[in-house]
Amino acid sequence: MATPSDIGIIDTMIGFPGPDFSTYEFIRTQLKDTESAGFDFPVEYMFKGVPKEKVGADDPIGVTLAEMDAHGIEIGLVGCEGETGRKALAEHPDRFVGSCQVDANDVMGSVRKIRGLHDERGIRAVGAFPAGCVPPVPIDDAKWYPIYAACCDLQIPIFMCAGVPGPRLPMGAQHVERIDQVMYDFPELTLVTRHGCEPWDALAVKLMLKWPGLHYSTSAFPQVLPEVDHRLRQHPGRRQGHLRRLLPHGPVAEADHVRAAQRAPQRRGVAQVPPSKRRPSPRPLARSRSARRTAAAKGRRRAAPYSGDKSPSRTLRPRPGAPTSASRARRTPPRPNIKLEVVKSRRSR
Repeated sequence: MATPSDIGIIDTMIGFPGPDFSTYEFIRTQLKDTESAGFDFPVEYMFKGVPKEKVGADDPIGVTLAEMDAHGIEIGLVGCEGETGRKALAEHPDRFVGSCQVDANDVMGSVRKIRGLHDERGIRAVGAFPAGCVPPVPIDDAKWYPIYAACCDLQIPIFMCAGVPGPRLPMGAQHVERIDQVMYDFPELTLVTRHGCEPWDALAVKLMLKWPGLHYSTSAFPQVLPEVDHRLRQHPGRRQGHLRRLLPHGPVAEADHVRAAQRAPQRRGVAQVPPSKRRPSPRPLARSRSARRTAAAKGRRRAAPYSGDKSPSRTLRPRPGAPTSASRARRTPPRPNIKLEVVKSRRSR
């Protein structure tokens, strides 16, 4: 599937630079390792070069708009619960779309929050971080079901973090296989995974082929497409038109793919590289240990080609200690010819 040309880039996850890093305090309170305790950003062990100089900017909305223009982003999905988010949605409704974050531990509070913000501020999506809930709530837990039902009623998507979480938190709540049961119980739900679903990106693609309401977003990994992305792009049932219902200006879930398509893809599979650009392998394909042993044994038994040279260096010699044909004959007693003895006895009678 080629990069769409009739829509602008839509970033599905934008955060305004705040006065400090207190936004991640709910994550830091759950971390137990000493290294993470010294991080301002909980995943600095993985993401290097975090732009900390923009934290505390006098005009966070202006800084964000400048970055969006620099990278060709037309619309951004932002939270509407803070003062900065509400101001951005009021002053730039053509550039920002509102969303809210929920914690399934407060089931009815989350449902009321979604319906209230949808009526008051017109939110277009809901965000969830199952591994970051206190305590964690698995994707297919019953506590999420009223929230899924509310999203179905309001016809808005829910963005669900899936795969191994970036912060050093247990991953069990975000295993991709849990999505299968949710999509089975809520066939009308539009669920968009966040953060790439690694290392189960292949499973995520298989589930997207199975469930039309399931979509994919790299979000935190914009430059790395899944290795099996070409399978989804080649599937006739998941073309661009099937994703347009998320936003009138284009699909939310396609934004990160569009942004990454402008750059050189990384970790591409062989099916995505044109044959003319494929490089020959610098070494033969790896073989199993048994195959390597067999090949080595054949190489030892193979004699050098005859060239008329009778020098000892070109004569195939048995390895030291190996039994020869003469020694085998001395050690092996002759077998009696039983059939011949029987024939003689009959003739003697």
